Amino acid sequence: PENGSNVSQGSTVELVCQARDVNSSSGIQNYPVRFYYKNSTETGYNYLGTSLTNLTGYAVYNWNTNGLPLDNYTVMCNITDNSSLYYNATADNEVNAIIEIVTAAATLEVYLMLPPTITGDGEAELNSGYKVGQNKTFILKANVTCRNSNCGTVQGTIRYNLTANPDTAILTTYSTPFYLPTDPNPKSCGNLNVNDSCILNWTVNSTGVLGSFWKLDVLFEGTSAQSNNTNYTIIEITKVLILHLSTNIVDWGNLDPRTTCNSAPENPINISLDENSNDADGLYLKGTNLTNGSNSIPVNNITWGKSNNCLNAKSEGKFLSYNWANIRNYTAAGTIQELYLWLDVPAVPALRYSGTAYVMANATL
Repeated sequence: PENGSNVSQGSTVELVCQARDVNSSSGIQNYPVRFYYKNSTETGYNYLGTSLTNLTGYAVYNWNTNGLPLDNYTVMCNITDNSSLYYNATADNEVNAIIEIVTAAATLEVYLMLPPTITGDGEAELNSGYKVGQNKTFILKANVTCRNSNCGTVQGTIRYNLTANPDTAILTTYSTPFYLPTDPNPKSCGNLNVNDSCILNWTVNSTGVLGSFWKLDVLFEGTSAQSNNTNYTIIEITKVLILHLSTNIVDWGNLDPRTTCNSAPENPINISLDENSNDADGLYLKGTNLTNGSNSIPVNNITWGKSNNCLNAKSEGKFLSYNWANIRNYTAAGTIQELYLWLDVPAVPALRYSGTAYVMANATL
């Protein structure tokens, strides 16, 4: 920027320098240019980084002023001899300018949208931390609104606590305790003018140690606004079981007394463990009596099976009871298990009876 200009605290400043051939005055391409800064009291420069010049000799470095106090800063770029490019630097090998960092007029109003979403299950449960499945995904969302003045280009970075509080961007390649399988980080809202809002969301894979707790937040930055981070949330990496049923109503209607092996119209009922669920150690089934007033049909008048054969299921003693019966043992995420139900109607009045059956997935930590 021009000498004597000012920039908003926390903004990203584009520093631009040009390297020219002293004889032809044309720009030199692919020449390394180094960038530095110092505040009004420092005697030495702080190195920022190096950028290569483009076709016309211009090198650009984006200086992030986040965390720097209000002050006058001297920014400087320089070049040195480069034998591989066959150039020696002349006496005019550096240039500097003074830039004042001032309080940003624009502010970013931010908040974390909780609870996180578990894909396939809805909102994450909260105990001491929001529970997410190990090596499975969840979605975290954050909202930002530009206030007071135009904020420029705004972006959000989802972070976790490598130390005490969130301070480290989650990587987009496999890493622990989290990584982003599909989303960039940071993610851009584009240009936000005053009172514009933006919601960003990230799909996060939780790869950390089972039973571990982590803090997550989102840091928002604007090119013309002071950066601001959301409050953090606590995430617990654990086992999350997501169970689906193809129906939650089995309706035999009115049946004649003294009939057996009446097939449920909904057969087969599909019990599925969601792809985003952790694996289960087993699937189980239990039920209650069917009742209508003082009349009842005992729970064990219902037979269950994994194939469409009532008599075979009876011969195996697969009668519903008050206690959990094992349908199958280890069940991987994504598995679909068919369940068939049949009803034996004893000598009771021909009425509509109702009861409840329960299906459970179980896993140990």
